[in-house]
Amino acid sequence: MLQRTSLDAFKNKTDVPDDRYNPIFYKAHFQPIVNNDGLIVGVEVLARKKRENGGIINPDQFIPGLIRKKQTPDLDKQMLREACEFLNTLSTPSITASVNLSMRTICSKDIIEEIEKCLRTYGIPRSRIKLEVVEDAFPEAQETRVRAINTLKTLQQKGYKIVVDDYGVKASDIQRIEEITPDEIKIDPSLLFGHKPDQRYLEYLLRTDLRQQKPLIIEQVDTLDKRDKARQMIGTENIFFQGYLYATPGGKNKISKLINDQYDNRKSNLDEHPVIA
Repeated sequence: MLQRTSLDAFKNKTDVPDDRYNPIFYKAHFQPIVNNDGLIVGVEVLARKKRENGGIINPDQFIPGLIRKKQTPDLDKQMLREACEFLNTLSTPSITASVNLSMRTICSKDIIEEIEKCLRTYGIPRSRIKLEVVEDAFPEAQETRVRAINTLKTLQQKGYKIVVDDYGVKASDIQRIEEITPDEIKIDPSLLFGHKPDQRYLEYLLRTDLRQQKPLIIEQVDTLDKRDKARQMIGTENIFFQGYLYATPGGKNKISKLINDQYDNRKSNLDEHPVIA
C-alpha cells in the first residue's frame, strides 16, 4: 500500500497531461474587453489546459513546455480557430477577438496564409480578429526580428489589427512600439498600479501624437480604484479596460451569453426609445 505522500504525488503526476501538444487537452477561455462606458467591445482569447480531473492549468505552467518542444504555433492556431467559432455564436458583428501570437508563430512558414485560410473557413472578416504580440515574442536576433516585423506589417496591410502586449515592463518596449507601429497598445498593470513605475514609459505613451492615435487597453483592472486611477493618469479618450471588475475569463457559452444579453438589451432599449437624428 502506498503511503499518503506517495499516493498524493502519484495523483498529482497522473492528473496533469504531459507537456506535449495535444489539442484535446487545451481549450479557449474568453475575457471581455470593455470601453470607457463599460460596454463589451471585444474579448481576449486565453489558452487553458485541462486536468484529467476536470480542473484547469494556467499558461505559466504549460507554455514553457510547449516552448521547449517548439509547439507554440500549434496552440496559437487552435486558439485562432476557437476564436472564430466563438465569434460565430454572437448576435452582434461588432465584437472583436484578440489572439496571442508567439514569436515562433509569427516567424513560422506560411503563417499569413494559414491565418487567412482559417478566417475564410469560418467566414470571419479580418476586422474582427486582432493579433496580439506577446511580450516574449519579439526576438533579439536581427534576422529573425526583421522577419517578424515584415510579417506583422504584411498582416496590417491586409487589414488585421496588431496589438502590442505588456507595454511598460521591459527596457526594449519603446523600441518595440517604434518598430512594430501597432494599432493598439496593452498596458501592463505595473506601469499604472506598481509601486515604482518607470516614468519614461508613461511619458512616451502620453506623447500627444501617440496618445491620440493609439487605443490603450488597461489590463488587470479588478477594482474601481484602479479604473479611476487609470482614467486620471492617461485620460478617458480611446481607453479600454480588461479585468475582474468587469468579467472573469470564461468558456464560450458563458461569455457569448453575456455579450448577447448586452446586445439584446441595448437593441430592446433602442427599439423602445429610438434615437431621432
